[in-house]
Amino acid sequence: MVPPDIDQKRYKIIYLTALVLVFAGLSLARTDLFMGAFRATMQNLSAGGIPAIKVMAEILLLGAIMALTFRTVPFRIDDPVGDGVSMAVISCYAYLAEWWGTATGLWTYYTGETPPLWIIPAWPMGILVIDRLAYKIGGMFGGLLEKVNGRRIYWIWAVLFYCVFTPFIMAKLGWTGSVVPLALTAVIIFAGRRDLARCSHILLVSAFCVLLADTWGTTNHCWSYHTQTARFGMIYGITFGIFFDSFVVLAAVKTVAYIRPRLFS
Repeated sequence: MVPPDIDQKRYKIIYLTALVLVFAGLSLARTDLFMGAFRATMQNLSAGGIPAIKVMAEILLLGAIMALTFRTVPFRIDDPVGDGVSMAVISCYAYLAEWWGTATGLWTYYTGETPPLWIIPAWPMGILVIDRLAYKIGGMFGGLLEKVNGRRIYWIWAVLFYCVFTPFIMAKLGWTGSVVPLALTAVIIFAGRRDLARCSHILLVSAFCVLLADTWGTTNHCWSYHTQTARFGMIYGITFGIFFDSFVVLAAVKTVAYIRPRLFS
C-alpha cells in the first residue's frame, strides 16, 4: 500500500512520466511507422473531403483514448506492486494472444509482423485503465453488481463470448484447430469464480475500452480481421475483438488474483 499525501503525488508523477516515456520510446524505436502514419495523415488532410473528415475522426478517437489513459492511470495508486504484476502478466498473455491470432491469420497487422512487438505495450497500459475505471464504476453504482447482477452478468458474458468466439475461429481454423483454444478459454472462464462481480466490472469496462481501440485500429487499417471483406465483416471483427481482448484481460486479472498473495504477501 502507498502512504497518502506526498507519496501519492510522487507516484502519480512516476506513473505519468512512465506513460510519456512509453509513447516516446515507441515513436523513437519505430520512427518508420511513426513517420509513415504522419505522412499518410497529412496527405489525407490535404486531400480534403471524405478522407480528411475520416482522418480527423480517427485523430479525435485516438486523442480520446490517450486522454483516457493519462487521466485514469494515475487516478488510483494504492498498489504499485500489484500494478507491476498485472502489467507483467498481461504482457505475456498479450504476446501469446497476438502471436496466435496473427500466426493463424485470424487478424493481421498492416506491417505483416507476427506479432508486432510495438502493439504489446498497449496491453499493460490498457489493463491499468480498465482496473481504474472498473474501481470507479463499482463505487459509483454502490456495489449494485456485487449485490444483484454480478454473477448473472458474468455468465451471460460467457455465453455471448462463445457465441461470437466459436464461429469466428472455426471459419478460419476448422474444428481441429479450434478445439484447443475452446478448451483453454473454458479453463480460464470456469476457474477462480469467487469474485465474479468484480470480474463483471472488468469485462464491462474492457468491452468499452476495446470498442474504442478496435474501432480506431480497424477503420484506419492498422489491423484487420479475417472477416474484413465479408458483409458486415468489420463489425463482426470488432465484436470478436471486444470479447476476445476482454477475455485476455480477464485471464490476466484471474492469474494476478491467484499469484499476487502467494508471491508478495
